[in-house]
Amino acid sequence: MLGKSEGLAVNGPTTAVAQCKRLQNKLNNQLVKKLASGAKNSHLLKGASSLEEVPILCFRAKNRKSFNLLKQSRTLGLLTYIWPTIFGRLISFSLSIGKNEFAARLFLPIDKEISKEIIRSGRLRFFVTYDSKSSPVFEADFNSGHNSLRELESFCASETIYADDELAFWSLMNPTLGKNWQTFLSQEDAYFINRANVAAKKINRLQNMYSQEYALNLVLKKSSDTTLLQEQFPFMFEILLSITDASRNIAKTVKLIERSLKDPALLEEMISRRFSIFGAVEGLPDDCVLVFDAFFSFFQIISSVTNNGTRRLWLDGATVPMRANFIELDWRELAKCNPNFWYTFERFDPSSIYPFDIGHFLAPNESGIHDADIFSSVRLDCSEEDAELCSAALLSEAEENSQWSIPWGAAVQVNLEECEFLYFYQIDFEIYFVFRGPSGYLYGAINTRTGNFAFPELFNRHPDTTTNTPNVSENTEARSAIKLLVCSVVRDFLVVDQREKVFSTKSKRPMAKNFNHGDNKLNVIYLPRVRYLNAKAGPLLHSFTEWGEKTRHKVQPHLRRVHNSSRAQQWLAKSYGIEIPRGFTFVRPHSRGGLTEPKRAIYRSKSASLLLYPQVERSDTKPRWFEFEKDVSTLMADLGYEVDHKAASRNGDGGVDVYAHHRGNDESWIIQCKCFSLDRKIGPNFIRELIGSLAAYPAGTRGMFVTTTSFTAGALDLAAEYSIKTIDGDTFAQAQIG
Repeated sequence: MLGKSEGLAVNGPTTAVAQCKRLQNKLNNQLVKKLASGAKNSHLLKGASSLEEVPILCFRAKNRKSFNLLKQSRTLGLLTYIWPTIFGRLISFSLSIGKNEFAARLFLPIDKEISKEIIRSGRLRFFVTYDSKSSPVFEADFNSGHNSLRELESFCASETIYADDELAFWSLMNPTLGKNWQTFLSQEDAYFINRANVAAKKINRLQNMYSQEYALNLVLKKSSDTTLLQEQFPFMFEILLSITDASRNIAKTVKLIERSLKDPALLEEMISRRFSIFGAVEGLPDDCVLVFDAFFSFFQIISSVTNNGTRRLWLDGATVPMRANFIELDWRELAKCNPNFWYTFERFDPSSIYPFDIGHFLAPNESGIHDADIFSSVRLDCSEEDAELCSAALLSEAEENSQWSIPWGAAVQVNLEECEFLYFYQIDFEIYFVFRGPSGYLYGAINTRTGNFAFPELFNRHPDTTTNTPNVSENTEARSAIKLLVCSVVRDFLVVDQREKVFSTKSKRPMAKNFNHGDNKLNVIYLPRVRYLNAKAGPLLHSFTEWGEKTRHKVQPHLRRVHNSSRAQQWLAKSYGIEIPRGFTFVRPHSRGGLTEPKRAIYRSKSASLLLYPQVERSDTKPRWFEFEKDVSTLMADLGYEVDHKAASRNGDGGVDVYAHHRGNDESWIIQCKCFSLDRKIGPNFIRELIGSLAAYPAGTRGMFVTTTSFTAGALDLAAEYSIKTIDGDTFAQAQIG
């Protein structure tokens, strides 16, 4: 449904007709050439126009036969309609060469100055082009007709929900509405029509949210929380105020959100607050945040953001402040191969709405999987609660013992019906995973620090024999299975293979279980996730291996590691058993791999392929990260501070590892420690977490971040902004050596 596009006003004229005669005086030749060139590069139904003393239109004939008939005609009939859509009104001009036969058509947004002048004066001039040839110029006068254009315009008034000329045009091209001009459309036009269809559905969702009963509660109430929100985050407050305004002005709210595209600080404020205010601000209904989600979902598909359907938005969360970037689309190729590209944007859940970091790992023309019932055949042979507990245990182990990073774009063979490979991309502690198959991709993210799992909602469709329509239910079982699979792979990648003697707990006998995918069963072994006695863990934990030659592919320019580290880094690495990484060198873009044999670099995780459900047992012996935290605590104690080592005292406090207080100068610090390999830098997200932890401590408490590695530029900028003291590996090593 495309709003009011399907009908015209009924209590007045539906069309205005003008008799057209050849113009005796020729137009300026340069102007004719300019318009003809513009029309050639425009859509067949858009042509070209110029606002002159008498407005001029340049039509494109749909074929040679029509063009020849136009050239031979002394007089022509020009019919004009006004078409209302939820994205604005269009005025159309149709050249008649016979009964119900039109040689050329042209559509203009009615709010354009040239359209306003044509309606005001009732006059225009036009000519028709085809294959670099032009017809004589004709002049049309609607003032002598039965209905004037001004009468037509007044009777075809309608409400525009959001003004977007491109969406208005393409929504009108919908085959269910525009049957009269389907012969003017090409196959590739479906790509743009589908974008308009999705945009219409999104704007209808907004209207429905405003019309539902809960919308009556969309009132921003004054409280200490909302006052603080207004003072500290005025831009987000202004958006929420617009959302809850009684006028329900959709266009106004979208325009506000659009301001964030050009101002990273506003974008950072808007997106960060969206994920922190839900359920946390007295006086702000949670439904306001859900309506904001709907606005941001619609915002991503409007013409100013997509550049008329030729790019897609993504948010770079690795920078501070967050920046809006775009993936440039080869729309001609998409129009040929996948005109339904935009239907992926119909999904409406936070993991699908906010395109964090996708520009780093999605190819320009990759298309998402539209079907929400993907993985409907995936089953668990245990309870969802057990699977969730197991996932949490796997992720906890990965976080506590992580010393490595996941190879960028690592392809793990999973052999599910929908896709054979699962790809991984790690950015700080946010790990993105992408299922890729013949029907497209589906991606999600898991945060090893917070445990947050973001993945599109999955559904089951059950046929209803009585109504002959499917019943749809949420498929939480498949979602838990996917989470378990991802956590298994992440743990196997991040946890070191060589186990030290500090992991002294003995392993127990594995228990066998099953994980079903349709009729194909995979044996699932519940390996005991314990600290292994020594490095001979091979029989229980299979390491990742590569095999075969890669298919021929293009390698993008990137950084490759080469050996390079300082003496302080070498000392630090030796102290905590960290292998010295390689530095970096620039690799130019090139092609690599074989020509025909589809062999690829494949990672096989025994834990993933067998889907381990571990019983997690903790060793009494502390691993490397614990020793690093102890050393930080000792250093602070040597400086005269009273120290509370959170892990040692079993008082873990969400991102705070050490609390230090100096009685002499009444100075308090909360300290986060990260014992990472030297190739894994500390990004802004770690700093944000520490900033959030400060809120739970008394005023005046300061934050400190100590690491064995280094900080990204974005992390240092954010730390400086919030007066967070940063100590990198070199500085800490010098303090230890000294």
